[in-house]
Amino acid sequence: MDFKQYALSHQNTICLELERVVLLLDKCGRPEQHMKIIHVAGTNGKGSVCSFVAEGLIFAGETVGRFSSPELLDITDTITVNSKSITLDELNALYDRIAPICNEVEKDCGKALSQFEINFVAALLYFSDKKCSYAVVECGMGGIGDATNAMEDSALSVITKISIDHETFLGDSLEKIALNKCGIFKKSSRIISAIQQESVKNIIKSEAGEKNVCFASLPQICGHEDFSEVISFDGIKKIKLSLSGVHQVHNAAVAKEVLCALGFENTVEYALSHASNPARFEQLEPGLFFDGAHNPDGVQNLAESINRYVSDGKKIVFVVGFMADKAYGEAISFLKNLNNNNFKIYTVTVHSNPRSEKAETLCKACQALGFDAEAKDNISQAICLAKQNADLVFAFGSLYMYKEYKNK
Repeated sequence: MDFKQYALSHQNTICLELERVVLLLDKCGRPEQHMKIIHVAGTNGKGSVCSFVAEGLIFAGETVGRFSSPELLDITDTITVNSKSITLDELNALYDRIAPICNEVEKDCGKALSQFEINFVAALLYFSDKKCSYAVVECGMGGIGDATNAMEDSALSVITKISIDHETFLGDSLEKIALNKCGIFKKSSRIISAIQQESVKNIIKSEAGEKNVCFASLPQICGHEDFSEVISFDGIKKIKLSLSGVHQVHNAAVAKEVLCALGFENTVEYALSHASNPARFEQLEPGLFFDGAHNPDGVQNLAESINRYVSDGKKIVFVVGFMADKAYGEAISFLKNLNNNNFKIYTVTVHSNPRSEKAETLCKACQALGFDAEAKDNISQAICLAKQNADLVFAFGSLYMYKEYKNK
């Protein structure tokens, strides 16, 4: 497999060490030093906070790079400048540029760089080439060992809500996971956090040392329109959030603090009402929603949103697919919190990812929880059947399902 094929291939190896990517950045001239970095870690809400912040900065006239993960349709949608994705030709040109440097790094370290590491450095080079004034960078997993943490400094370190996920790699307790994510704090960066549980809040304060930490304050909730919350901050009245779901109130509060800390208070209203973030409680068509809720906290948010926005009489079908290493039983159990018990679950295998749990195994887990569940061949078949048998369809779980449905 040649370098480009390797960089674009699907990899299952998770690398949480920085030696290779630090060396690659050094050999590439530290492109991140040419822009201000907003570095975002957390369990849930990273993508939404990044979307809100980037939208505000672009509205202010800044040139804004954004690096996100995982890919939704293809690798190019993880690297954007002013919301426009890098082209495959541009990405291939970057691969040609860094391939010999990656070979040097492999010889020096004895290990090949991962796909994520290669594309992260390619993103920073692209942002530098495009003369970005800001880069909004989303951690892939965790914090301290994440490839994005190879950057030497950042203007802001941002922590979204921390909950249990990726325990095998990040720690088996909320406190251990919080400690890992706080590893992104840099000596020059200011720190902004979502509202956290008390134990997590104490860890963030401790890891920040003498720095002051801004914990975002929730806005006033003024109601909702359709599936979106309407909120007010002091001096900013009745913003209808462009991203749906009750949890977006917390993400909007964090994004507001980030924009204010950067001196862009006048962009907050526009940012919160115009940002987009596909595959997060996204309405794909009337009556059909997709949400990348792939951990217990995410499904809890989904259930709370359905309780708030959907009348009890509506018949619902859920289409569910998870990676095998996720706590999917605990996550799916939050559907017990629904006020509406008139629902059915179709489980699917995510065929594009070998880490996927089998539909039949997911189905048995749902049935063990007391739910009416059936296994289906694939997400397209499941959604087609669901639309025939329900008023509303919610597909949730792995973001890799989104690509399978869109590319059907």
